[in-house]
Amino acid sequence: MKLDFRLVPDQDPKQVTQLVRTHLDRHGFSDIEIVVHDDIVKPVRSSPDHWFVQEAKALLEKHFGKAAIIQPSSPASGTAHPFVEQLGAEIVGIGLTHHGAMLHSPNENIISEQFETMISFSASLFEAMARRASR
Repeated sequence: MKLDFRLVPDQDPKQVTQLVRTHLDRHGFSDIEIVVHDDIVKPVRSSPDHWFVQEAKALLEKHFGKAAIIQPSSPASGTAHPFVEQLGAEIVGIGLTHHGAMLHSPNENIISEQFETMISFSASLFEAMARRASR
């Protein structure tokens, strides 16, 4: 069996692992081995009001012609926490998927027109960052 935990800010992955171990032991499952793959990956959350998030939102809506969905926390994994903790950066994750994308399966797919639009969006976002940096 595999358990995958998605943590929220201020949760310590090592502490969550210990809490799971304690819970299993307390309920008679001390024979279950816990194999931890990445208990150093800490959760992060960016402010939806940050200029970078708002710039990305506006550009997504311009390029794709639809309202962007802002989720302050991502269900995806990743080691973004050093950028947030050590550099004070805000993180924006922008996915390129559709409802039939079959994420992480052998037949995962994208729509080529959306990929082309995403390239154009990315160029616009980098230009916006460069303008901001030159101020």
